[in-house]
Amino acid sequence: MTTCRHSPRPWESGLKEFKGRLAVVTGCGSGIGRELTRQLAAAGVRVAGCDLMAEALQETVDLVKREFPHARVTGHSCDVGMEGDIAKFREDVASSHDAECVHLLFNNAA
Repeated sequence: MTTCRHSPRPWESGLKEFKGRLAVVTGCGSGIGRELTRQLAAAGVRVAGCDLMAEALQETVDLVKREFPHARVTGHSCDVGMEGDIAKFREDVASSHDAECVHLLFNNAA
């Protein structure tokens, strides 16, 4: 899986041009990561979120799926400080989203 090149200035058109594309959000279990996951899903972006706290991660996924029933959001338990966890996360995202690349990457984990 690679990072795809797309628009050099995505902020000019908001998230509309990323509808259907894949975003990865680390630290999505609470705060900024949770809200970012929510906003991306609302815009139709596919989201693979990860967090070290499995319960908070599941709360985020459930919240987003309740609010946006057609959202394509997956949650993955992962410690971004552990190389093995990152490798598994990468494989899980590629498999669950049938993705060859990530279009947006938000390294939000503390």
